[in-house]
Amino acid sequence: MDTHTVVLTAQIPVRPGSEPALAEAFDRLRERSLLELGVLSFERLTAPGGSVVLREEYRDEAALDAHLAKPHTGEFLAVLPELLASAATVRVDRARTIRAFDVPHTVAD
Repeated sequence: MDTHTVVLTAQIPVRPGSEPALAEAFDRLRERSLLELGVLSFERLTAPGGSVVLREEYRDEAALDAHLAKPHTGEFLAVLPELLASAATVRVDRARTIRAFDVPHTVAD
């Protein structure tokens, strides 16, 4: 049986000097979000050119919708505009787990 999850990826161009404030806001959001049912992963990655990538994975669309309705998500979104250098780009995709990678492999010498 194929398993699909929902992955949200946000490319956030950070206003110079706002990196610490974004990190703090994200850490608060992450702490609360990982307690939500259906949130599978929640990470912040540094990208070239002064951008940050947020990658979030959810069990399904309902879990993403529930997350977006949470007060802590609204708090993060409320402070985000003052931290942006320009508009963020957000993408939502369905990801499929491929069971072929569960098969044990031998490593050749």
